[in-house]
Parts: sequence; structure tokens; C-alpha cells
Amino acid sequence: MKNKILITTIILFGLMLSNCQDPYIRFNPLIDENNIIVPDTIKPQESINDPQQTGVDCNYNSQNKSFTDLIDIIEIPNDLPENYDLSSDMPPVRSQGNQGSCVAWATTYYLKSYQEKKQYGFDYLSYENIISPAFVYNQSKVNNSCNSGSTIANALEVLKELGANNWKDFPYSDTQCSNLPTEELLIKAAQNKIKEYFQVGIPDSNTDVNYTLINLIRTLISEENPIVVSLDWQDLIFETLIDETIATSFSQNPTDECGHAVLIVGYDDRINAFKFVNSWGTSFGNEGYGWISYDFFLPIVDIDFQEGLTGAYIAYDEDE
Repeated sequence: MKNKILITTIILFGLMLSNCQDPYIRFNPLIDENNIIVPDTIKPQESINDPQQTGVDCNYNSQNKSFTDLIDIIEIPNDLPENYDLSSDMPPVRSQGNQGSCVAWATTYYLKSYQEKKQYGFDYLSYENIISPAFVYNQSKVNNSCNSGSTIANALEVLKELGANNWKDFPYSDTQCSNLPTEELLIKAAQNKIKEYFQVGIPDSNTDVNYTLINLIRTLISEENPIVVSLDWQDLIFETLIDETIATSFSQNPTDECGHAVLIVGYDDRINAFKFVNSWGTSFGNEGYGWISYDFFLPIVDIDFQEGLTGAYIAYDEDE
């Protein structure tokens, strides 16, 4: 009886997310004529001349959650490590290609794959150990176009309610985005849910000087919880410092773009920056990784504040 209720619930939720998506088809990897061939092993992808697609929907603030919810469960210590890096536990850097799927790559390919690795201790040897960004992107993008974006909150809501399939069961291709999971795949996906997600920020009512956004993110990273952020990417100014690609400032003539999502996986107080992993292949930055200055995370009233950060979220695994 419980299984019937579960199946009914996840089917209804899937239909709700995919409303107005009549061209979509239920995906059966065993019979689909356009079945994507998945290699036995997964490797980093260089992606020379990467199209550098983005994909944060312009309504990224439409589903904000209270900053207070996270602050209530996090204690910021006074003696955080000088630096912390989670990149060694990230899946191989690859490219989102020509789709506007950066949010799904940050939340699902990188974050959810990382959570499953930490839980089960496996290595990223095959696509069976990687969570597919296609599962979340196909059900969270704002319209039928494969160039359309999604919000971080929508993507995390899919992971919370439905979970996600591994890449082997639900492969990603940047040439199509219309497949939806079958009932069998939805049951498998439910094993890979997140428990809850929160918006990362400091409430205006906060009076503790130690509770800053920078310290909050440093605390989360030191607790081995990566953070999904959206950035006004086209207006970030990058510099190469100590052989690293670092976003240091914001354009004086900003464009009207919606942004790009990446996953913060580390920090280093010696260079005052957060480390992130991108979805543009290893040709970006240092083997696919870059840095963004702490200045983007300062209060707006701070003299060193830089514009550019448009959102930040954290998700906790269901089994944590």
C-alpha cells in the first residue's frame, strides 16, 4: 500500500513540474530510439572552445527562503581553519555544453554526486556513481527550450520531492532535453533525495558581528557542505593571480543578463576567496575550478563590497 501511495505521489509531482510541456516524452532507456550511448567509465572533459552556456532564470529570487531558518541550526565558531577544500571529492569536471543547465549541474551533477560519494564511499569510476543533471534540468527549466534556465530553488525542490537518477539510467545530452522519467525510474530516483534546502544569508536582525555571510559559508564548507551560488557572471571581472583564475570585481557597465550557477567547494583566507567548480570543462580556469573574492559576499554597506552575487543555497542529504 505504501509503495502505491509513493508511486502516485511522485507521478503527480512530476506532472505538476512538467505542466505545459506537451512535447515531453517518458524516457525508457531500453527502447528509446534516440538512446544515448553511455561509456563504461567517466573522465574529465576538456571542452576546448566551450560554448560557456549559463542558465539561471531571471526570476531567481521568486522562491526565497528565510535566512533565519539556516542560522537557527548553524553555529559559527571563532576558530575556523585558514583554508578548506572539498574539490578532491567532486566528480570529474565536465561541460554542460549547449544547454542552459548550469543550475542542474551545480545542484545535481556536482552537489548530489558529492553527497552520494560521501555517504557510500565509492569512487567516480562509472556513470552509475554520478547523478544525472538531465533528470533535474528536464523537470525544472522554465519552458520547453533547451536554452532556458531554471532557479536554484526549483532544482532543489525536484531533488527534495523526487530525488534523481544516476547518469547511466538517465543520461545527459546537450542536444535534447525533453525526456521525462518512467515510473520505474522515478522509484529509483527516490533513493537519491535531499532532505531539505536553505537559502544562505544573514538576517537583517542579526547583531552578532561574527555572523557574517563570509563566516557562514566558511563554516558550512568546513562542515563539508558545498554551497550552490548564482552569479551575475557576464559582469564579473576575472584576473589570473598566483596561477589561479579569480573573480575580483564587478563591471562598471553591467549587462542585463540573468546569471550562472556554480558550486562553492572551498575557501582560502590567504587569498580571501572562495573556490568553485564550473560546468564548462577543464579548459576553464585551473582544470575547471576558479575562485571568487570574498568582496562579493560583504555587506552592501562595506566599502569593499562588489556586486554580482544573486543567490546562495545549501542542501542537506536525506540520510544526514
